[in-house]
Amino acid sequence: DFFPMVDVLVSPHGSQLTGIMFMQRCSAVLEMFPHLYYTPTYFSSLARMFQLLHANWYVSHAAVPTGFLDLKTRLANTNNNMCPSMEKLVS
Repeated sequence: DFFPMVDVLVSPHGSQLTGIMFMQRCSAVLEMFPHLYYTPTYFSSLARMFQLLHANWYVSHAAVPTGFLDLKTRLANTNNNMCPSMEKLVS
């Protein structure tokens, strides 16, 4: 009942995003990633299949990683803080 009623979904990366397939076409998904956990294409392909707009936000003080981070690095950083600083929100 939740996903079909959502126009814009803001969510941390995770299995809950499998529900985006039930969103209405042209809805938008903003997928957030914590520091040192970045897999930007993971749910973007699912969003594309169901004609959704998809963007990702790397919530970190560091630059967005180029390329993919290995699984060991990602698993070691699953509990990193996902709260962006006020400066990032305003900029």
